[in-house]
Amino acid sequence: MGGGIYLDFVIPSSGERIISNNIISNNQAKCNISNSKKYSFGGGIYIVIIETKSDGSADNDPGPFIYNNIISGNHSDYYGGGIAIWRGYFPNFSPYASPLTSAGHYSPKPSIINNTIVNNSALDGAGLFIMNHNPF
Repeated sequence: MGGGIYLDFVIPSSGERIISNNIISNNQAKCNISNSKKYSFGGGIYIVIIETKSDGSADNDPGPFIYNNIISGNHSDYYGGGIAIWRGYFPNFSPYASPLTSAGHYSPKPSIINNTIVNNSALDGAGLFIMNHNPF
């Protein structure tokens, strides 16, 4: 996970997560395990946002800011050659993700602004793969 940069955080949270003014190049997220349930995410950048409770409260956290980067020549065997962003719901810090269909779940809004994302490769989402978000 995250050949170049890996970032995870639990929501609700405080503070900003910013990735800016970098060259993220020629990284790989590979999975050498033959088990088909093992995956690789984010050859250049992998961000996972973890939610542990669904209490109906709103979290106004805007999500991570990714701006003014060059993201090129990265590879992921599975999702997100350049960038992969995923939100997972792990009730009470369970090691297993639960369905994201119940009420009260936060919907992160990652900002991806003024980046150059070129020549990346992946099975799905060569440049960008986003799951369960409302990106800006």
